[in-house]
Amino acid sequence: MFLDGSPQGRTAWLTRPYHTPPPGTGADYAGYPVISDDVAERQVRAGFERGWQVLAHVNGDAAIDQFITAIRTATTALGAADRRTVAIHSQTARADQLDAFVELGIIPSFFSMHTYYWGDWYRTTVLGEERAENISPARWALDRQLPYTSHHDAPVALPNSIAILASQVTRVTRSNHTLGAHQRVSALDAVKAITINAAHQYFERDTKGMRFLRRSPRGTAWTSLVQVSSGPVSGVRRACCRWGGTEVASVSMSK
Repeated sequence: MFLDGSPQGRTAWLTRPYHTPPPGTGADYAGYPVISDDVAERQVRAGFERGWQVLAHVNGDAAIDQFITAIRTATTALGAADRRTVAIHSQTARADQLDAFVELGIIPSFFSMHTYYWGDWYRTTVLGEERAENISPARWALDRQLPYTSHHDAPVALPNSIAILASQVTRVTRSNHTLGAHQRVSALDAVKAITINAAHQYFERDTKGMRFLRRSPRGTAWTSLVQVSSGPVSGVRRACCRWGGTEVASVSMSK
């Protein structure tokens, strides 16, 4: 499901106006929805009734509100279940919305690299300092024991797992500004967001995302890990990929 656009394009649906509205719009411009509330509720219910996992593109907090309402309505009608509904991007999710995620079993999948690629743009033009500091609120999720995932949204950003990790751990923008230090997470939590949590999100924990080899009901579960000579953010001189305990590829980086 697509419920809104993007913050960087100023088409995400917000509850408060953009810091600097785009040309041709008024001071109260806050983006817009893609579909109506009624359509959103019908689509979510249809997915639940068919046993489908529902994923929705929601960047703005107004779009997230719409999604939460649709999920709550369908859950009330059909009953709670382990559906692992996913809120894709959740860039401007508020603290109270994360509380609702916990209540309804919604997993946020953050586009964490926004902090680097568009963090400065958000501060100066899109959201202003206060809201920009809380984009991709991973720490708020962890504080609620809410498992989250992180993605690169290719081709919007090129696949780069180390960059995904760094964006969560440092939250540094292109101008080297730290955007919302209070939302930073540990390197281990960042790794979980693209391994264990991601496998859980898609009901694949039996075969993917583990940090070790073990026997599962569906057979042998393997893990693919990257070993670095130092921290995952900086100072890496050599990285290698291991498959089933055997090194299958490596690369050396210049100092």
